[in-house]
Amino acid sequence: ASDSDNGVTLPTLSRTIATNIDVAVSGTGGRLQGWIDWADDGNFSAAGDRIATNAIDGGAGDGDGVVNGVIRLAVTPPANAAITPTIARFRISSTAGLGVSGLAADGEVEDYEVTVLRTAELAVVKTDGTTSVVSGSTTTYSLTVTNNGPDSVTGALVTDSPGSGLACPATNTVTIT
Repeated sequence: ASDSDNGVTLPTLSRTIATNIDVAVSGTGGRLQGWIDWADDGNFSAAGDRIATNAIDGGAGDGDGVVNGVIRLAVTPPANAAITPTIARFRISSTAGLGVSGLAADGEVEDYEVTVLRTAELAVVKTDGTTSVVSGSTTTYSLTVTNNGPDSVTGALVTDSPGSGLACPATNTVTIT
């Protein structure tokens, strides 16, 4: 059997966004342990670093609950997760309760480099304070963009298209304050 790191499918991980990590397993009786060093501090000892404890295909800890050769782990990176490359570690063994290191009678350990992306939640509100505009006249809209976080945003692009039945020539002036 190959001993290469190939059993874990890592999705894009973003701060505060729930996602799933799929771990391919074979056989029966394997118990999966998993950790991510969210703080990138060189260890897996912080609260929340452990993402799997004795997960079993189709049983406890398997998010899809089906015996299908995949253990699905639900993870949500914390708002303060490091945005530098860090390590995720997965251990599968017939031995329950294995720690992040140490010997086991059987099984495999796989380490993966992961990077957590920044997350922002932008909300846009458009108002003009009127209920109607006379044909040929102008109106002024205000766009308010709010970042509900948790991270800062630079370089965001807001595009506003006229509503149904309205025309807005490209030569019209747009002022952003």
